[in-house]
Amino acid sequence: MNQSQIEREKQRAAVAYKVKKSFIGRNWFLFRGVVVVYVLASLWSAATAGGNIYIRISEMLGENIFAMGLAAVAGGCIVFLQYISGKGMVDDMQIGILKKNKDGESLYSAADQVFFFLKATGFVAMTAVSITLSINGVGKANEWFREVKNPPAIAAADVAYYDQELARIDGLIAVEKTRKWKGVLTTEASRQIKKYEANAAKLRDQRQAAIQKTDEANAGLLADYNEKTASNTSALKGVGGVAEVIIIFCVLFIGLYDDGLYREASLKTADAPGAIGRTVVGFPTPAPAFSQAQQQPTPEAYRSTQIGFNVRNSIAQQTRPAIAQQQPQQRFVNTGNFVAPSQQKAQQPKRNTGATQNPQYLSAMSAKRNAESAIRKAQQDFESGAINEERFNAITAIKRAAISRNERKAAQLKTRKA
Repeated sequence: MNQSQIEREKQRAAVAYKVKKSFIGRNWFLFRGVVVVYVLASLWSAATAGGNIYIRISEMLGENIFAMGLAAVAGGCIVFLQYISGKGMVDDMQIGILKKNKDGESLYSAADQVFFFLKATGFVAMTAVSITLSINGVGKANEWFREVKNPPAIAAADVAYYDQELARIDGLIAVEKTRKWKGVLTTEASRQIKKYEANAAKLRDQRQAAIQKTDEANAGLLADYNEKTASNTSALKGVGGVAEVIIIFCVLFIGLYDDGLYREASLKTADAPGAIGRTVVGFPTPAPAFSQAQQQPTPEAYRSTQIGFNVRNSIAQQTRPAIAQQQPQQRFVNTGNFVAPSQQKAQQPKRNTGATQNPQYLSAMSAKRNAESAIRKAQQDFESGAINEERFNAITAIKRAAISRNERKAAQLKTRKA
């Protein structure tokens, strides 16, 4: 193996490793398989439920195109409603729709939670209806198809020969009864009649034996037919029940896959209430990292804002920290002009030692550091769910204004001293 081959193998290994580390790469083929299985299971469920509805409508209105169309629409609607309600329920569970913060306040509105319960109820109801119609439908459909398309081969007893012979003997007896002497049957006629009647009795016994034999054969055939019908019905009901379980599994899997897909594609941000730093159904939600490039609010907007007053919602919206893709180690808060301690030495100008000994300057810098600590504390509380997003934005806005105000004050004192 030459060096170029080694390099190609390394590149192939690097690509394969990258795919294995990716949630999408590990689960893409499985997701496609689940979608195919879900489609097949849904078609089976819709067909069996619709078949049940069609047979019942046909019993009332007769077999017609209207009954067939209505049954097809009903079966499709049941499967569709089952999917959208189940998928919506899983999506709501992913974002922690029922979570509360440390103060016991719901992180989502009452309308959000009501819709979650409606979706859950709809999913359970549609699943119950689908299971009932599917399991009962396969039984009725199997019986209907076997009776219409493959009825039992019941045989009739072959007694034509016996009937012909008995009819012939009856004719002979009638003829013999006409042979009389002075109004009385002759001896020969009487003897022939007795002979014919004995033969007729034997034929009747043989005829009855043939009928009984045929009935026994038909009974055995019918018992075998009914046994096969019951066995097929039981097997089809089992398949119908398994199909419903597969549908539930597929709906849950698709919801979980979508959640992982959105997270890996960074489409699902952590700015939703209650979605910070915790684990919901499926995957852990990362804590937000704040972008250094985020545009900060103008400090003058808060010059007259006093601590303790409510900050307007419009201002809070302007100061909402943007959630950006960051490296794991970038966990500090961008507080306007505040920079990380590791960057302060490189960015700070040479200090004026005279100004830094001024008590007012020291007080301003201390207030600035306290505001920075308050922002970090608010971020931790937000991540843990102790405060909601609106409260976090308000605290951040006020403290950033304090940082900006104290920075300007410290800069003025340094300039004046110099």
